Amino acid sequence: MNQRFHLLGRAVVCLDNKVLLARAKGATHTFLPGGHVEIGESVPVAIAREIEEELGCVAVVGRYLGVVEACLEIDQTVHFEINHLFAASINQTNLQSKEAHLEFFWADITDLAKWNLQPEALRDLIQNPRDSAFWSGLTLP
Repeated sequence: MNQRFHLLGRAVVCLDNKVLLARAKGATHTFLPGGHVEIGESVPVAIAREIEEELGCVAVVGRYLGVVEACLEIDQTVHFEINHLFAASINQTNLQSKEAHLEFFWADITDLAKWNLQPEALRDLIQNPRDSAFWSGLTLP
């Protein structure tokens, strides 16, 4: 079986009891905006770059929230992820994806299970914010 490793920066963007979610068109799960950290790039810079590329807007990356490790299998490839999470804000609320395969939308914070937000540990973090950084360890599929 193939294996891939991903270092990801994810933004928790909240507004009026809603959180910004992303989804690949046709997918059954959602994720937080952001994406892969490139070699030589800091996580906050990666988050701002990804949001600019995907949404065409400016992100202000703020406080470090924590890390979630995850493992999932897609098409006979096991993907290991380290997701570093930061609070962030963006300079617009009416969003249009700049990438044809992605869609973005605001979801009520209480509906994260309905939207199948992944990794699942993010649901608790967003619904029950903490004053200090957290870590959610790896669970294997």
